Amino acid sequence: MKAIEVKSAMNVAKAWVNETAKGRKEVLALALEISKKSPKKRWKSLAKAMTENDAPRVKAYSLQGDAKKAAFAALRAAAKVAEPEVAKPQAKAKPKAKAKAKPSPKAKAKPALNMDALAAQLANVDDAQLAAFFNAVVAART
Repeated sequence: MKAIEVKSAMNVAKAWVNETAKGRKEVLALALEISKKSPKKRWKSLAKAMTENDAPRVKAYSLQGDAKKAAFAALRAAAKVAEPEVAKPQAKAKPKAKAKAKPSPKAKAKPALNMDALAAQLANVDDAQLAAFFNAVVAART
């Protein structure tokens, strides 16, 4: 194993990606050691990815700039597709007692429609008037 220049997590990730299985163990030990001392989250995340042998994630840590952003975006997209959203079970609350609605004085009651009277009126119209009536009904409903 070559000496690793430990200036950044990126350098350690590059070393892990380029090493064989035996060399990877040494790089992992180095990353674990640094992750325990460093307050930076990237070291802990890198060490976790190395421990889990997550090569695509470690490779993403070894990249720079836009390539790094694109690699992590692809990883997030793949994780989103792999894990379907599971509905969380919610505790069922007892329904609250509803207050009885008081009719407001301003509320107007809709007049009751007499379908027989409407049918009697439509029986005496010609086809053009009936078509115009149905067009008006359709326009009112949409």
